Amino acid sequence: MNFEQYLQQHFGNVNLFDRSFVEKDLVFHVDLVKDLYQLKKNSDEINEEYFKQAYNKSNELFEDLFREEESFYFVVHVRRERGKYQKSATKVFRHLRRREDKYNIKFVEKVIDEEDQVSEYTVLLSNKNALDYKRLIKAICHQDFPTLLPRFRQTYTYYPEVFFVNIDRNIVMNIYDDRGCFFLFGDTATYDVFKNKYRNDIS
Repeated sequence: MNFEQYLQQHFGNVNLFDRSFVEKDLVFHVDLVKDLYQLKKNSDEINEEYFKQAYNKSNELFEDLFREEESFYFVVHVRRERGKYQKSATKVFRHLRRREDKYNIKFVEKVIDEEDQVSEYTVLLSNKNALDYKRLIKAICHQDFPTLLPRFRQTYTYYPEVFFVNIDRNIVMNIYDDRGCFFLFGDTATYDVFKNKYRNDIS
Protein backbone atom coordinates (compact mmCIF):
# COMPACT_ATOMS: atom_id res chain seq x y z
CA MET A 1 0.00 0.00 0.00
CA ASN A 2 1.45 3.38 -0.97
CA PHE A 3 0.85 6.65 0.86
CA GLU A 4 -2.01 7.79 -1.36
CA GLN A 5 -3.81 4.47 -0.89
CA TYR A 6 -3.25 4.69 2.86
CA LEU A 7 -4.82 8.16 3.01
CA GLN A 8 -7.82 7.09 0.96
CA GLN A 9 -8.41 4.03 3.14
CA HIS A 10 -8.17 5.77 6.50
CA PHE A 11 -9.10 9.41 5.80
CA GLY A 12 -11.46 9.20 2.83
CA ASN A 13 -11.24 12.15 0.45
CA VAL A 14 -8.66 14.10 2.44
CA ASN A 15 -6.25 16.12 0.30
CA LEU A 16 -2.98 17.26 1.85
CA PHE A 17 -1.91 19.05 -1.34
CA ASP A 18 -4.34 21.98 -1.23
CA ARG A 19 -4.61 22.15 2.58
CA SER A 20 -8.34 21.41 2.46
CA PHE A 21 -7.65 18.96 5.29
CA VAL A 22 -7.66 21.84 7.79
CA GLU A 23 -11.42 22.20 7.20
CA LYS A 24 -12.26 18.58 7.96
CA ASP A 25 -14.43 17.60 10.93
CA LEU A 26 -11.74 15.68 12.83
CA VAL A 27 -9.16 18.48 12.80
CA PHE A 28 -7.96 20.88 15.44
CA HIS A 29 -5.24 23.53 15.64
CA VAL A 30 -2.80 23.94 18.54
CA ASP A 31 -0.90 27.11 19.39
CA LEU A 32 2.75 26.38 20.18
CA VAL A 33 3.23 29.53 22.26
CA LYS A 34 0.79 31.70 24.17
CA ASP A 35 1.23 35.27 25.45
CA LEU A 36 4.68 35.77 23.92
CA TYR A 37 5.91 37.15 20.59
CA GLN A 38 8.80 36.25 18.30
CA LEU A 39 10.52 39.58 18.97
CA LYS A 40 11.14 41.31 22.26
CA LYS A 41 8.86 44.24 23.04
CA ASN A 42 9.75 47.44 21.17
CA SER A 43 12.76 45.70 19.64
CA ASP A 44 14.00 43.79 16.59
CA GLU A 45 15.76 41.34 18.89
CA ILE A 46 14.72 37.68 18.77
CA ASN A 47 12.77 36.57 21.84
CA GLU A 48 14.67 33.42 22.80
CA GLU A 49 12.08 32.41 25.39
CA TYR A 50 9.38 32.40 22.70
CA PHE A 51 11.32 30.01 20.51
CA LYS A 52 12.30 27.84 23.45
CA GLN A 53 8.63 27.37 24.23
CA ALA A 54 7.86 26.66 20.55
CA TYR A 55 10.52 23.91 20.44
CA ASN A 56 9.42 22.38 23.72
CA LYS A 57 5.72 22.34 22.82
CA SER A 58 6.39 20.89 19.36
CA ASN A 59 8.55 18.12 20.77
CA GLU A 60 6.02 17.38 23.51
CA LEU A 61 3.25 17.01 20.94
CA PHE A 62 5.34 14.91 18.57
CA GLU A 63 6.55 12.57 21.30
CA ASP A 64 3.01 12.17 22.61
CA LEU A 65 1.52 11.34 19.22
CA PHE A 66 4.35 9.07 18.06
CA ARG A 67 5.30 6.28 20.45
CA GLU A 68 8.64 4.49 20.28
CA GLU A 69 7.25 1.42 18.49
CA GLU A 70 4.93 3.19 16.01
CA SER A 71 5.66 3.46 12.29
CA PHE A 72 4.93 6.69 10.47
CA TYR A 73 5.13 8.40 7.11
CA PHE A 74 7.48 11.36 6.86
CA VAL A 75 5.99 13.53 4.12
CA VAL A 76 7.45 16.65 2.53
CA HIS A 77 5.70 18.92 0.03
CA VAL A 78 7.78 21.28 -2.08
CA ARG A 79 5.68 23.86 -3.93
CA ARG A 80 6.75 25.82 -6.97
CA GLU A 81 5.31 28.00 -9.69
CA ARG A 82 4.65 25.94 -12.80
CA GLY A 83 7.40 26.19 -15.38
CA LYS A 84 10.03 27.31 -12.88
CA TYR A 85 12.90 25.19 -11.61
CA GLN A 86 12.65 24.17 -7.99
CA LYS A 87 15.17 22.53 -5.71
CA SER A 88 14.24 19.12 -4.37
CA ALA A 89 13.57 18.24 -0.74
CA THR A 90 17.06 16.77 -0.33
CA LYS A 91 18.01 19.12 2.49
CA VAL A 92 14.92 18.20 4.48
CA PHE A 93 15.69 14.50 4.19
CA ARG A 94 19.14 15.00 5.67
CA HIS A 95 17.28 14.67 8.96
CA LEU A 96 16.86 10.95 8.29
CA ARG A 97 19.28 9.02 10.50
CA ARG A 98 19.55 5.85 8.40
CA ARG A 99 20.98 5.70 4.89
CA GLU A 100 18.62 2.90 3.84
CA ASP A 101 15.58 5.11 4.46
CA LYS A 102 16.91 7.67 1.98
CA TYR A 103 16.80 5.03 -0.75
CA ASN A 104 13.12 4.36 -0.03
CA ILE A 105 11.83 7.90 -0.60
CA LYS A 106 8.87 7.96 -3.00
CA PHE A 107 8.09 10.90 -5.28
CA VAL A 108 4.82 12.18 -6.75
CA GLU A 109 4.18 15.42 -8.62
CA LYS A 110 0.78 17.09 -8.47
CA VAL A 111 -0.53 20.02 -10.53
CA ILE A 112 -2.84 22.08 -8.32
CA ASP A 113 -3.88 24.78 -10.78
CA GLU A 114 -2.45 26.88 -13.61
CA GLU A 115 0.16 28.44 -11.34
CA ASP A 116 0.87 25.97 -8.56
CA GLN A 117 2.63 22.60 -8.65
CA VAL A 118 3.63 20.39 -5.71
CA SER A 119 6.25 17.68 -5.44
CA GLU A 120 5.42 15.19 -2.70
CA TYR A 121 8.17 13.09 -1.12
CA THR A 122 7.23 10.30 1.28
CA VAL A 123 9.14 7.69 3.22
CA LEU A 124 7.80 5.14 5.69
CA LEU A 125 9.89 5.08 8.87
CA SER A 126 9.89 2.27 11.42
CA ASN A 127 9.83 4.61 14.42
CA LYS A 128 10.58 8.18 15.44
CA ASN A 129 14.21 7.40 16.27
CA ALA A 130 14.83 7.04 12.52
CA LEU A 131 14.41 10.83 12.25
CA ASP A 132 16.31 13.68 13.89
CA TYR A 133 12.95 15.24 14.61
CA LYS A 134 14.15 17.76 17.21
CA ARG A 135 16.51 19.42 14.74
CA LEU A 136 13.87 19.21 12.01
CA ILE A 137 11.27 20.87 14.23
CA LYS A 138 13.69 23.69 14.99
CA ALA A 139 14.22 24.24 11.26
CA ILE A 140 10.45 24.43 10.74
CA CYS A 141 10.12 26.99 13.55
CA HIS A 142 13.00 29.06 12.14
CA GLN A 143 11.83 29.31 8.55
CA ASP A 144 10.71 32.97 8.77
CA PHE A 145 13.75 34.03 10.80
CA PRO A 146 16.97 33.92 8.72
CA THR A 147 19.29 34.55 11.68
CA LEU A 148 18.17 31.39 13.48
CA LEU A 149 19.73 27.98 12.82
CA PRO A 150 19.10 25.25 11.81
CA ARG A 151 16.78 26.19 8.98
CA PHE A 152 15.83 25.10 5.47
CA ARG A 153 17.87 26.63 2.69
CA GLN A 154 16.30 29.62 0.98
CA THR A 155 16.48 28.02 -2.46
CA TYR A 156 12.78 27.20 -2.41
CA THR A 157 10.10 29.38 -3.99
CA TYR A 158 8.07 28.31 -0.98
CA TYR A 159 9.22 26.68 2.22
CA PRO A 160 8.71 22.91 2.29
CA GLU A 161 5.61 21.69 4.13
CA VAL A 162 6.22 18.80 6.52
CA PHE A 163 3.70 16.18 7.66
CA PHE A 164 4.12 13.33 10.14
CA VAL A 165 1.55 10.55 9.68
CA ASN A 166 1.10 7.92 12.40
CA ILE A 167 -0.14 4.81 10.57
CA ASP A 168 -0.88 2.87 13.76
CA ARG A 169 -3.29 5.42 15.20
CA ASN A 170 -4.12 7.29 11.95
CA ILE A 171 -3.05 10.78 12.97
CA VAL A 172 -1.64 13.47 10.67
CA MET A 173 0.48 16.18 12.30
CA ASN A 174 1.49 19.30 10.36
CA ILE A 175 3.74 21.82 12.13
CA TYR A 176 3.62 24.71 9.66
CA ASP A 177 5.91 27.21 11.44
CA ASP A 178 6.66 28.61 14.91
CA ARG A 179 3.04 29.57 15.52
CA GLY A 180 1.28 26.24 15.55
CA CYS A 181 0.28 22.93 14.04
CA PHE A 182 -2.76 21.10 12.73
CA PHE A 183 -3.87 17.59 13.65
CA LEU A 184 -6.12 15.40 11.54
CA PHE A 185 -7.55 12.17 12.95
CA GLY A 186 -8.89 9.07 11.25
CA ASP A 187 -11.57 8.31 13.86
CA THR A 188 -13.75 10.15 16.36
CA ALA A 189 -12.54 8.27 19.45
CA THR A 190 -8.88 9.21 18.98
CA TYR A 191 -9.86 12.75 18.04
CA ASP A 192 -11.89 13.15 21.24
CA VAL A 193 -9.05 11.85 23.43
CA PHE A 194 -6.48 14.31 22.09
CA LYS A 195 -8.89 17.21 21.79
CA ASN A 196 -9.69 16.85 25.47
CA LYS A 197 -6.02 16.42 26.39
CA TYR A 198 -4.95 19.61 24.58
CA ARG A 199 -8.12 21.62 25.07
CA ASN A 200 -6.18 24.49 26.71
CA ASP A 201 -3.90 24.81 23.67
CA ILE A 202 -6.52 24.58 20.94
CA SER A 203 -7.33 27.76 19.06
